[in-house]
Amino acid sequence: VALDMLHALPEVDPKYNQLLQEFGESLNDEEIRYWYNDAKKEGWWDDNWGGYEQYKKNYVDGKLRNLLFEGTEEDFERSRYNPTERDLVKEYEPAAFEKFQEIQTYLKTPKKA
Repeated sequence: VALDMLHALPEVDPKYNQLLQEFGESLNDEEIRYWYNDAKKEGWWDDNWGGYEQYKKNYVDGKLRNLLFEGTEEDFERSRYNPTERDLVKEYEPAAFEKFQEIQTYLKTPKKA
């Protein structure tokens, strides 16, 4: 449920929106384009849904949600998240991993009312 709440957060929290944008910019665009083209080829994506920019927004959201997800291997499998994603991002996309850590810290820091 908590991860589902992230969908609306960029619209109401400018700081989170900034961090999310920075996270997206730190990801490997070539990899995102690979998965975008694959999704179109396999019929999982239709450009009528918003083209590449919308796909990238969904990709960034999914990547962040996967990194934030915590649970057992069964939890990961049931939720269709990759349990090794943190290790992969840390090794191959260190700038994105740093941005993820910033977001994680921001989300866990209590906010003053």
